Amino acid sequence: MVDEREGEVATEDLNASFNRKPLAQRTAIVAAGPIFNLLFAIFLYWLMFMNGVPGSRPILGEVVSGTVAAAAGVVEGDEILTVNGSQTPTWQAVVEAVLPLMMLGEEAELTLQRGDASLQALLVADFNGGEMKPEEVAQRVGLQPYRINIPAVIEAVAIDSSAARAGLQSGDQVLAIDGETIYAWEDLVTRVQAAPGHPLLFSLRRGEELLSLEVRPL
Repeated sequence: MVDEREGEVATEDLNASFNRKPLAQRTAIVAAGPIFNLLFAIFLYWLMFMNGVPGSRPILGEVVSGTVAAAAGVVEGDEILTVNGSQTPTWQAVVEAVLPLMMLGEEAELTLQRGDASLQALLVADFNGGEMKPEEVAQRVGLQPYRINIPAVIEAVAIDSSAARAGLQSGDQVLAIDGETIYAWEDLVTRVQAAPGHPLLFSLRRGEELLSLEVRPL
């Protein structure tokens, strides 16, 4: 921007110099940037409102006994429609509504869809959530999303990987690791990620044959 306060300005450009413009024009120039940013933000939020935000439906997965959710009577397959009257169209909305209430020791009233019926359930925090980490509170509450159980069958084994060196092959189904039953692919991933560099005993089914192989994840 041409401005005599910032440096020398050529004679032919003096008429365009910012410092020689009327106050109204200088104000409009300075305000143009922030106003555009504000309008652009409004436009983006309007697009989000019109098109929606991706998110998974808040359908409950397994409800572990001894948790707040189990005590409230919710069951696997329930869909959470509202929390304390506020709509929760996605799983993220449920987490953002329930977790703060539980950490404050307050109640959360859920409206659930169970088949064709609509019913209520009350989550009552019986612990001091303020002294716990959010992930610990979430575990005590016991709400978790529904997941499709994918069998723990190995589709392919990368060349020169720890799995290849251990003798794993495409088509192997992992039945257990160190004696702990593996029900789904998610169980396999969780178990392996928890033991980097440690040997794990895989119990496998390969066709009609049962095998045991030691695998050391990197």
